[in-house]
Amino acid sequence: MRVLVIAPDQPGIDTLPEIRSIQRRHHMSILGGTVKPQDIYDACRDTRFDVHHYATHSGPTGALLSDGVLFTEEDIAQVARMKGTDTLFFNSCESGRLASYAVRHGVRFAIHTNIDLDDRDAWKSALSFYGYLENGHSRDIVGAYVVADNGDGDYGLQISPPYVIELQQRAEAAILPRPGTMIISRVQMVLVGVGILAASGLWTVILNALSGR
Repeated sequence: MRVLVIAPDQPGIDTLPEIRSIQRRHHMSILGGTVKPQDIYDACRDTRFDVHHYATHSGPTGALLSDGVLFTEEDIAQVARMKGTDTLFFNSCESGRLASYAVRHGVRFAIHTNIDLDDRDAWKSALSFYGYLENGHSRDIVGAYVVADNGDGDYGLQISPPYVIELQQRAEAAILPRPGTMIISRVQMVLVGVGILAASGLWTVILNALSGR
């Protein structure tokens, strides 16, 4: 997977363990140090990333970049749509509203936190999430989230409503028979099987008679 990590230098945040856990497992590009909105737009204009990973302070209206600049919910959704990025990981405080906005505006999955995230533990969920995706599950975002979430309610997953409807339609199409498909009951299947066995036995008798046996 190709991951863009957005990790501007922020007081009270040590993103190094988090970055290393991603870098060992996936193709990663990082925007660190001084990060401005233009830097993110430029990166997303040139390259398609599977995941945008935000490792910074955040709140209901956006993610904090350098010099106190807020990368708004509109910006976050827009840069994801530029090249069709379908997953956002907000490893940042109280990011539920950002995730909700993103999935209503073109993003398929958005993982977020519901709390003021403790910097000492922030790397753990990222390690579990990206580790699962590395082990042959490169597109199973829901499965990766389930593995990363320890069940304490600190993290949440938002899924695009149109995508949920699409999955439901696929499931229905897989269950329903195709037009023109003949449906055979169990009794009919048994009768067909008996008929095949009888025909096979008769053919064996005919061959033996012709061969003089």
